[in-house]
Amino acid sequence: MSVTAIASPKGGVGKTTLALNLGYALARRGWPYLVVDADPLGGIGYSLAPHLENRLGLTDVAAGRCQLSAALLKTKIPGFAVLPFGSGSGAELNAGRLSDVFFQVGRLGFHILVDTPAGLSGLTAEVLAASDFLVSPIQAEPLALRMLPRLLATLAGLNRQGRAPRLAALVPVMVQSRVSSSVAVLQEMFRLFPPGTVLETYIPRDPAFLEASGHGVPLAQLRARPPAVAAVFDHLAAELEPLLALASAEESDEPIPILD
Repeated sequence: MSVTAIASPKGGVGKTTLALNLGYALARRGWPYLVVDADPLGGIGYSLAPHLENRLGLTDVAAGRCQLSAALLKTKIPGFAVLPFGSGSGAELNAGRLSDVFFQVGRLGFHILVDTPAGLSGLTAEVLAASDFLVSPIQAEPLALRMLPRLLATLAGLNRQGRAPRLAALVPVMVQSRVSSSVAVLQEMFRLFPPGTVLETYIPRDPAFLEASGHGVPLAQLRARPPAVAAVFDHLAAELEPLLALASAEESDEPIPILD
């Protein structure tokens, strides 16, 4: 079991969209994943269905108000489940209690993706301290790029306390391939960070994301023929697998001949 936090120094960058669609894509690739909503605003709940905001969830399990089985929300997708935020305020959540809940989830055989509040302090810092990996969506705009030092400083501070997750990847999001300033930020990210830190797969700005959120489904479930942008998350999951230590011991890099 591994715990991956989805966090960013800037709000409004699509953390919830990334967590939901990436969890779905990883589950479709054979990795059981639970998406945990650690945002008091209930981003996952609003993305899936408004009634989820009043369900038992993470805060209730952490405070001992219910068992994990009572709060876990299964989906029609094998190996894909959701843990809503719950009825609490978030004051009951700290790294220790989060780790206890994550341990219980791991015993069920799930890896975990955690959707966090905006920013890197408070509850987000507690989630980071209880996580193994960090995947950070970075909006392809100059302001988001200028805020990246805050992300690195936060990780450095947690590292000094022995509680820092490993930065698995930066994911460029809301990329506008026809806008020069957006492309320039993307190129600057590749220049600033070591190879492999910024993913080759990026998430474009697309109206289909709003449509999927309105219907309460991952993009790939939006309609019988999903929008083309839904395939982005399959590529993203494939690129992240080794970075999240998901590569199976049985897998081989040797090519498989198609003819005997």
